[in-house]
This record gives sequence, C-alpha cells and structure tokens, in this order.
Amino acid sequence: MAVTFLVLSALTAVSTFFAVTTPRRPTWIGFVSWAFGLLPSELPFVCLGWSAILLAVFGALGTFDTTLGIVALVLIGLAVIGQLVLAHRSAAAGRTIEGALQEGLGANYSEGIDPDLAAQFRDRVPLVPVLLKPFFSRRRDVLRVKNLAYGDAGVRNLLDVYHHRSRPAMLSRQLMRSVKNSSRRRARPRRRASRPAPGSPLRARSAS
Repeated sequence: MAVTFLVLSALTAVSTFFAVTTPRRPTWIGFVSWAFGLLPSELPFVCLGWSAILLAVFGALGTFDTTLGIVALVLIGLAVIGQLVLAHRSAAAGRTIEGALQEGLGANYSEGIDPDLAAQFRDRVPLVPVLLKPFFSRRRDVLRVKNLAYGDAGVRNLLDVYHHRSRPAMLSRQLMRSVKNSSRRRARPRRRASRPAPGSPLRARSAS
C-alpha cells in the first residue's frame, strides 16, 4: 500500500508543479506541462479534495509508519501547498473580470443590466457545486446557438453564442450579422488620395 500511496502522491505533486510553474520551453516540456497541469489548473478545489481523500485513506491504512509513506506524505503536502496557490489564483479571477468590465463598460455598467437577469447573479460561487459537479457546468437556463458564421473563411469563422432561454434566438443572429458587417468594414482597404500627374491642370493650379 505504501508503494501505491507513493505513486499517487508523486503523480499529484508533479501535475500540481506543472500547473503552478507552467514551463513553456523547450516545446516538449511545454506540452508535458500542459498535459499534466491541465486538471489542477482548471479544478484546484477538486484536487484539494483528492489530496484529502488520499491522506484519509492511506492514513487509516497505517501507511504513514513506513519510509515510503513518509516520502509520499511530504509529496502530498507539497502538492496541497501548490493546490492552495492555484485555488487562490482561481478565486482572484472574479476580481480581474470585474475590473475589466468596469474599465471597458464604465463603473456603473451593472445599472444597465435587465433587472430580471441581474437578479440571477451571485456575488460568490457556491463551494459545494464546485466540489461535487466540476464536470457539469452546463446551465439548463442557457441556450447554445452553434456554428454562427461571422466571416467568409468557412469553419475558421464559426463561433457559438450562449444566451438565456428567455431571450429570442434571433438576437444571436442579429448580433452575428452586426459583427460580420463590422469586420467587413474594418477589412475594406482605405483609398488613398492620388497625386495629380506632372503637367496636369490640377498640379499647375495647386502650384500657383
């Protein structure tokens, strides 16, 4: 059992290390970092629960009395520290997003939100759903409109729009039509004023 505890603790510590440090060079290290660190970086609270389960199960089995068990205990302790760092980063994301919204839309942007929609907002994320339902993030009151084209590049210019079920679906298509028209206007080359040719009446008039 001590060997099993050591292997699981080592995998947990390695994945947490890559999630915290996120090395990118050389390329193969970056890929390994992404593959191993994906789960802890996306679900740090779940990983904390996993570490607690490991400690509870193997502690009850008396694994901590062996040398391998002590090494595994140190590894899982380091992993917990890293997972706490990741959880702190995750909790700070809300403040970062709120700051970006205020900077882009104004400090009083929330006053322009529909009252019925604003009543559904929560100031804090409930911890129990985060721990128990990490893989079921789809909300039943949100509708997904898939594969809306906003350009002429085929599958590279497709995106999905999510909106509340109480909002008509035509709003999503109207939004995409506006985005498409805006992108076309930005992509249209600007015409430069041509200079009059030498000896033309316009050049002679401007010179006089």
